[in-house]
Amino acid sequence: MGTINKVIIIIVLLFSAAENIYSQQDPLFSKYMFNPLFVNPAYAGSRETISSVLLYRAQWVGFDDAPNTQTFSVHSPLAQKKMGVGVSIIRDQLGPSVTHGILGAYAYRIKMLDGKLSFALRGALYNYGFDWSKIDYKNNETNLLTQQINYWMPSFDFGLRFHNKSSYVGLTFSHLNQPSIQRNEGIDSLTNTFQLIPHAILTAGKAFKMSDDLVLKPSVLVNTSTSLITTADFNFSALLKNVFWVGASYRTSKTIVAMIQYDLNPNISVGYSYDITLNKLINYNSGSHEFFLRYDLDYKKSKILSPRYF
Repeated sequence: MGTINKVIIIIVLLFSAAENIYSQQDPLFSKYMFNPLFVNPAYAGSRETISSVLLYRAQWVGFDDAPNTQTFSVHSPLAQKKMGVGVSIIRDQLGPSVTHGILGAYAYRIKMLDGKLSFALRGALYNYGFDWSKIDYKNNETNLLTQQINYWMPSFDFGLRFHNKSSYVGLTFSHLNQPSIQRNEGIDSLTNTFQLIPHAILTAGKAFKMSDDLVLKPSVLVNTSTSLITTADFNFSALLKNVFWVGASYRTSKTIVAMIQYDLNPNISVGYSYDITLNKLINYNSGSHEFFLRYDLDYKKSKILSPRYF
């Protein structure tokens, strides 16, 4: 096993032990503003169509066994658009650790001022797996685990979101039940404890129409937890000719992001983002890549905002 691979394994173990590192517990996305259902369940149904998003993220390219994440989400309004439902599926891998999850959201929406206010509940079921056989130990004579272990964990979230045609603000409270699991691994009485830490996530954005060919759209995501760890992501995007998005973000974890998105038509969008870290990791990887595909099925052929800003 190479030096870089050993570093990754150390990171995995430290993250698992700390229990409060957000990037290990919940996947990190740069294009959160284009995949908001995963961030806030209250977004369910707000595009007023059957909307689906497929996203692939490869983080820290160049590291062996670096983080790799795939998600698929679909959501739709129901009952005269007063309710919304959504489902998300995720696979997140970091070295010998693999997480699978399925998340179901239900939102109820009411008219408020010039927009809509949504309340939502989300239930999730996660499967966490760890393959101890992928780790090289200094003392090979020690009787250590070589098998795979996995366990299931339920989690519950609550979301609020207000939006109108040109702005939104949302608040998500995740892992409210603080699910945890404790296992005796049989390694010199080693006890492995894992817990999902509650988080509060604030999102907000606004579109400023400067002309028929230019719309500016700043947005922000602030994430804090009961462990008092807070991160923020500041994004500034521009929509050109109503079809081409270009933007940049700064993340307080010392990361800058460049992103583009192209609307092939009012129903299909594709996008890409590239992250680069501004710390010592920059010497050992070639950045992070994120690919995005969205398809909206406007089955009722309703008149909708084109382009949709959020």
